[in-house]
Amino acid sequence: MKQGDFKSQKEAVWVITNLTSGGTMEQISYCVQCHVIGPLCEMLTVKDAKVITLILDAVNNILQVNVYLST
Repeated sequence: MKQGDFKSQKEAVWVITNLTSGGTMEQISYCVQCHVIGPLCEMLTVKDAKVITLILDAVNNILQVNVYLST
């Protein structure tokens, strides 16, 4: 997500958001192990409100799985 044009980055955000909202805990954990959180957070500076909302949804989904796995 760090490289590429904005359209490609936006598509990557959609993929991660969809995966975190409908994927298994194992799939979401694998995404975290692949270090997706950093690039997602770096994209929070874009001027597209929809993309920011998607990023926050993805991070929220990741945190919810993490809380579930921690209990």
